[in-house]
Amino acid sequence: MAGNLGKSAFYFTVIAFISIALVGCLHDDESEEAFGLQVAEDINPDPGIVEINLEAREDYVEIIPGVPSKVYTYNGSVPGPLIRGKVGDTLIVHFTNNLPEPTTIHWHGLRLPADMDGSSVAQTPIQPGDSFTYKFELTEASLFWYHPHVRSNEQVEKGLAGALLVKERKQDLAKEIRKAKQKILVIDDVLLDEDGQVEAAFTGTIEEVLLKKINGRDGNTLLVNGSEMPTMYVKSGEPVRWRMVNIANTRFMRVVVPGHKLTR
Repeated sequence: MAGNLGKSAFYFTVIAFISIALVGCLHDDESEEAFGLQVAEDINPDPGIVEINLEAREDYVEIIPGVPSKVYTYNGSVPGPLIRGKVGDTLIVHFTNNLPEPTTIHWHGLRLPADMDGSSVAQTPIQPGDSFTYKFELTEASLFWYHPHVRSNEQVEKGLAGALLVKERKQDLAKEIRKAKQKILVIDDVLLDEDGQVEAAFTGTIEEVLLKKINGRDGNTLLVNGSEMPTMYVKSGEPVRWRMVNIANTRFMRVVVPGHKLTR
């Protein structure tokens, strides 16, 4: 039932899990940029404030088409909704934990006050049924991601992760990037059992469990924005800017498109 991915594969080629179609013309906007990701709704009209509601809860999501998998979600989606802001904005996240266990949100890679960081050192875990408001300034432009810092190996594997895009000013971009179409890609691998369910974190022999605790584990199903083999439509001859975050447990990703040159 699970996807066919050899565990010996240390690197993986992006063309194997994104189908790329060249088309004559297309219309791109923010929904195209999200490339299938749910987008967090900004409930604050102030252009300098991004304010959203975020809920963690158990739900069923079809990782494999037609097979409901029991997972943890942010706002009902895996991965969680894309959060957008720009440098200088204040981000306010009203978070509610409706999971059966404690959790937090860690804002991976961001510089922010310690009490907003969501680490188990700086924040008491948010108990089931409780809420917490994260509030901080977005000071650097990049693509970041958010995830729990409580039992991260299990909670992230079950689906708790999402992308945070902090936009730069256009004048700060190289000329060839300014006009490029942009896609946000959240790349993941998940380990599913024969019934299409996320496999428990520590299974197997004592030796296998110890190796997983030290090195993490590879999944057997590769996902881009929560889907297997999504199709990306691009215009021939037009530059495309891919902004990627690898949220896999331990897998390295090597990104190639045969016949085309990628630059960083």
